[in-house]
Amino acid sequence: GLKGQGGTGRKQAGEGGFLAALKETELEGSSTMYQLQLTELLSEVGVEYKKLNKLEDFLHALKGNMDKLPNAEVKPTKACKAYCRFLQVPTTVFLNFSKPQSVALVGSYMLRTLARPNLNVDLAVEMPPSCFLEKDIRDHKYHIKRALYLEHLAKKLSGIKGVTAVEIKNLYGDAR
Repeated sequence: GLKGQGGTGRKQAGEGGFLAALKETELEGSSTMYQLQLTELLSEVGVEYKKLNKLEDFLHALKGNMDKLPNAEVKPTKACKAYCRFLQVPTTVFLNFSKPQSVALVGSYMLRTLARPNLNVDLAVEMPPSCFLEKDIRDHKYHIKRALYLEHLAKKLSGIKGVTAVEIKNLYGDAR
């Protein structure tokens, strides 16, 4: 009687082990299928960064051009005057433009997470403190000077060989 009970016990454990192994194989199969689908998706939307040497060269040249921008006194443009009216501040604000304090790659290009079809490169440009006065925080002058800085920078960048478009966008539609 003991052999039969022991045998039955082993047989059940063996069946349980077989079912567990079967279930594991099934999960591995779905995992493999998932990996195949993911690999296919990544091949469709992924970017081969090794092929972007020209872009890297262009970005270095762009930074070099930004570092060479001359100082200038920038007066409000029509767009800036409209912005001043929107903020209800005087349109007499001007900017003493100086080259950017720093220019850094940010976003998906830097993180190597670009996805096709919308390929773009984001740059963070830090304005130098010399562009501001302590009291510029009052009456939205900081915002006006930032707008003037970006307009002037966009104007200068649009004249550089290889630049096809320069866009200034408000984050989430916030006009400030």
